[in-house]
Amino acid sequence: MAALPLALALLTVAWPPPTRPAQDPPIANVRLDPGTRRLVWDERGNVSEVQCSVDQDTPMRVRGGSGFCQLHVVPACRPSTFTVAVTRGPRYAASFRHPELAGDPSAAPERLSCWVHDWDLLTCRWTEGRTAPKGAQYRLFWEDLQSRQVWECERYGGTHGGTHDSTHFQCEFRDVGRGHPEELQRFLVNGTGVPCAEIFVELGAIERLDAPNVTGSCNQTWADVQWHMAARFQSDFSYEVVVHRGSRSEKHTVSGPSPAGSQMLLPNPGNLRVRVRALTFDQRFWSPWSPLKSFECEPARAQVWVPATLSALGTLAALALLLWTCSRSPAARRLLPPVPRVKDPLGGDFQGEREAEDRPEDCLVAEVQVVGEA
Repeated sequence: MAALPLALALLTVAWPPPTRPAQDPPIANVRLDPGTRRLVWDERGNVSEVQCSVDQDTPMRVRGGSGFCQLHVVPACRPSTFTVAVTRGPRYAASFRHPELAGDPSAAPERLSCWVHDWDLLTCRWTEGRTAPKGAQYRLFWEDLQSRQVWECERYGGTHGGTHDSTHFQCEFRDVGRGHPEELQRFLVNGTGVPCAEIFVELGAIERLDAPNVTGSCNQTWADVQWHMAARFQSDFSYEVVVHRGSRSEKHTVSGPSPAGSQMLLPNPGNLRVRVRALTFDQRFWSPWSPLKSFECEPARAQVWVPATLSALGTLAALALLLWTCSRSPAARRLLPPVPRVKDPLGGDFQGEREAEDRPEDCLVAEVQVVGEA
């Protein structure tokens, strides 16, 4: 049993095992260049591939020897973790946090949101932070991340109300066409004595659709229902059409992609009401329903001419049969004598004379009474 304490003492002395002297890392001096939005480092040794990430989201791979990763977005209002890792070669990773923010995070503006509306307007709205000082002045900036142009909003407004007596602020941009619709846009609001807040969005993803404008015409046979969508960043839609005929309702779907202007032909319309709404091609957003559009179409006239025509034809046929029958009887010829014959100027005979000779002559029959001799 005396050997057991000695063995434990030897294990204690031998653990942890001796380590090799630290070697120089394959990459060093990892840093961020905010002006170019590049994550930069110095390479040492044989590095084949490097992976960059921000908050471990959507890693980007670059070849060894490049010395940088081009970042599309560099957050300015919340601390993020930037990581550079060697994935081929001697494994190594280095990371740091940026930016280092001062102040109380709960004082930063909250519920920042922006949306495109009415074709050419862009409005952003936010509320004061829970611990923001009263009377703080705010400024809103819009940055196009592709062109790196920055615009400050000029049409500020706000209303008091909401929960905890918070103040709602908003600002409106007039020319929404200044941004690239398929690129991320940064909207950043900061204030005096408070941290900033920001969002990154695409303009097409924040466009609020207006209801379709429904027009059209109709007659006794068809109703031509037409509608048009006024959208700045959306071009292809599917549509849902509801038709009300009295107490009955019909639902129709016009499958996309369809252009901003479309139509539907409805047979035997009568009086009807129609409303339409649109669905974006990616099936993410519905528009509001259009107001009910009424169509007062002329009722189809009753086709009374068909039986009247048949009745007239029947009468004419009966009259023709009667005339033909009467023309075959001697009494009819006495009542309706034939038209005088016209003499043939060439032959000297009356037209139809030979036919008359061949026809047996009608003889009058009289009753004769025989009187005996006295």
